[in-house]
Amino acid sequence: MTSSILPANAVQLRIMLLDTMPNVWRRVVVPDDIELPDLHTVLVLAMGWQGWQPHEFEFDAVRFGEPVEDWIDDQIRNEHRVSLRKALGPTLRHFEYRYDYAARWRHWVIVENIRPGGPRRPRARCTGGRHACPPEHVGGAARYREFLRIIADPEHADHEYARSLTDGLFDPQAFSRETVNAMLREVEVA
Repeated sequence: MTSSILPANAVQLRIMLLDTMPNVWRRVVVPDDIELPDLHTVLVLAMGWQGWQPHEFEFDAVRFGEPVEDWIDDQIRNEHRVSLRKALGPTLRHFEYRYDYAARWRHWVIVENIRPGGPRRPRARCTGGRHACPPEHVGGAARYREFLRIIADPEHADHEYARSLTDGLFDPQAFSRETVNAMLREVEVA
């Protein structure tokens, strides 16, 4: 559902996963009237997360997230019916996206460009990126560094276990814009 009757502008976002080496980043284009739950879906798919974990957005110290039954943080506002346009306001050009409170994955998101809307509403799409997203269950940035060290060392005692976490298929250098866009086409985001 869109949040306004104004034509949607196309917003180019650069998403950077903080505290990781190699640097993991994506560039996506979304309509500025996309609502935050749908933006969450776009970010999860673009980065390579599974979407199983809780998340939140922070726009200039205002936090938005998905309400859950045992919501204990009254500082987080309900993200439903809040568009990216509304959350950014007229001047803000960056925000933080957090995913998985236990692992504490933090993403810095920068608005790189805004193009005026046309007769057709822009569709969410990935236009670039670099490096594989860490495996969902690796446990945060520090553990990801350890994971990379272990999978690079076949002699390490935990090498086989670490490789089994990703069915032995993890390549930290890998990224496919085409795969991300195929996933974005499969989901319905407003």
